[in-house]
Amino acid sequence: MLRGVFFLSFICFSTLAFAGTQFEEMSSKPVLAYVVAKPDGTIINQQNRHLNLSPASTQKLITATAARLHLGGSYRFNTQIETLTEAKLRQGTIEQDLRFRLSGAPDFTRKQLRDMLKTLKQSGVKKISGDILINDGRFNGYHWSNGQSWNDLGVCYTSPASAVIINRNCVQGNLSVTKEGKTRVFIPAHEPIRVDNSTYALKTWKEMRQSHCALELNRGDTNHYELMGCFVATKDPIPMKFSVNDPVTYFASILAADLKGAGITHTGVIRRESTLEPEGVVLVRQRSATLDSLLEKMLKKSDNLIADVVFKTLGAEYYNQAGSFRSGEAAVKAILKSQAKLDLSDAIMADGSGLSRHNLVTVDQLLQVMQFVYNNDNKLKLLDSLAVSGVDGTLKWRTSLRVDALKGKVRGKTGSLKSVVNMVGVIDTQQGPRLFAYMVSGYNLPPKQARLYKNKLNPIRQFERDFFTELLTSGKTSKNK
Repeated sequence: MLRGVFFLSFICFSTLAFAGTQFEEMSSKPVLAYVVAKPDGTIINQQNRHLNLSPASTQKLITATAARLHLGGSYRFNTQIETLTEAKLRQGTIEQDLRFRLSGAPDFTRKQLRDMLKTLKQSGVKKISGDILINDGRFNGYHWSNGQSWNDLGVCYTSPASAVIINRNCVQGNLSVTKEGKTRVFIPAHEPIRVDNSTYALKTWKEMRQSHCALELNRGDTNHYELMGCFVATKDPIPMKFSVNDPVTYFASILAADLKGAGITHTGVIRRESTLEPEGVVLVRQRSATLDSLLEKMLKKSDNLIADVVFKTLGAEYYNQAGSFRSGEAAVKAILKSQAKLDLSDAIMADGSGLSRHNLVTVDQLLQVMQFVYNNDNKLKLLDSLAVSGVDGTLKWRTSLRVDALKGKVRGKTGSLKSVVNMVGVIDTQQGPRLFAYMVSGYNLPPKQARLYKNKLNPIRQFERDFFTELLTSGKTSKNK
């Protein structure tokens, strides 16, 4: 398979008839794979249909399909406070260890934590004399998948897929320039992270290019960061979002502060419990939104955290063990094979989000999943969770689809990484619905060429517009063998 990937650099790109000469105008030619079919699976047209390429976020459609089949739309993640054994309050004191069991609820918030502590206080608990155990045994292994770009891990779209999640494991702040000309990083006082700042501001982008500098972030231990490099000064502060790299330490600090705020005294220590343990006596439970609701956000907004947590949860639920990226991959393949008759054994799925560069699928595999989703919508209810052209999600403002004729006609899951532009979905045409999947790899528009498209669609967006316009009017693409 690796030899096949290496060979991609030698494949000669042939433009589609309906794409005109858009890609031919580029100094380097990307590789295109696509397939168009009727809902019954009849192939209308295809190119490089069995070529392994990076799926990027189209991977989320595969994750969602397996999750809906195995977990069901009403599935919820639980966050709960437990005593290890039956405990009696003695003058408002729990005289044993208390467990916070977290299961990777991607929508768990600090407000919900405070509500849980308020409920605990109202039940009569005024003091905890034992230790507090933060149990993250639901998942094991890495918080990030193999093959993710290391220098993206400090930003929030790659927040760690840990069992311990609060406020999406994301801290918001900003970067600004003071009246004295010094740079300043602002982090809210209630956020238990530290950012050392050694940045400097420049006046123009030209200065920045000539200095060969940019903003860079170093991730240290226990949520300690160093922001360095340069940026162009602006009138308003520049928003910054820092991904928590040590979720347990982050949660422990928040918990200690909120226990005090709730008026609950704690005389022990807060520590991690990393093993799967039998459920104790549940004192307070917080439930997440339903899986259906989470999958809708995951697909429409391309939410990476939800996708990777769901992926790991499939591994945990299917094999009845701690979930991981490895067990998640095995579970997704097993579920799709047994319940959807889809064989994705040759695909590489290092995560559920598509962030990993190790992921490899074909447009044919994506189309098979889309066909199953389309033909089983009564059961899966995923079609309405796809983004709709000109209406919502990642397709609301997509320039290639912002024409009246295409508004509301395309439902799809987009996917993009550096040099990768993909989509899988369905379009309503004059000849009936048409399922499609396309993957463009190696796409790069150098700055000199990009300036030529300042007031018009660039090649990839023109390709998309031609692709969907041709499908809309004829239900098929021009033949290109």
